[in-house]
Amino acid sequence: MIRAAALSLIFAALGFAQEPISYHKQLRPILARQCIGCHQGAAKQSELSLETVKDIQTGGKKGPDLTPGTPEKSILISYLTGETKPQMPFGGKPLPDDQIELFRRWIREGAKDDSPAVPEAPVSTGPTVYHQPPVITAIAVSPDGK
Repeated sequence: MIRAAALSLIFAALGFAQEPISYHKQLRPILARQCIGCHQGAAKQSELSLETVKDIQTGGKKGPDLTPGTPEKSILISYLTGETKPQMPFGGKPLPDDQIELFRRWIREGAKDDSPAVPEAPVSTGPTVYHQPPVITAIAVSPDGK
């Protein structure tokens, strides 16, 4: 009985000690890997860009993607969970529950933008190596087929 009470106090203390979710360090990489291919400036599916926090807050055809403090009212969460169809990422594997929970916590915590004021410069050490097929936004073919 005493052990169970002690464990619950420890878990409660750990819950309060959680660091706030970092958009820049934790969420941006997920969005870049899973979402930006279809939801970015050059190719905004449903008029939605997910490149920046401001873009996410602006939303797309259905309005703002989130309301800070209320993840249950957020369009972003409803698409990620499949509550609204089609489930995102479209045509891909749904995000794991722990990643969706990161988005929920971030919204619950106020959806703060902790991105650096000056974008990080990409570091180039050689030719680009693609780990997935690149997004092709345009193609041109000559009449002779060359």
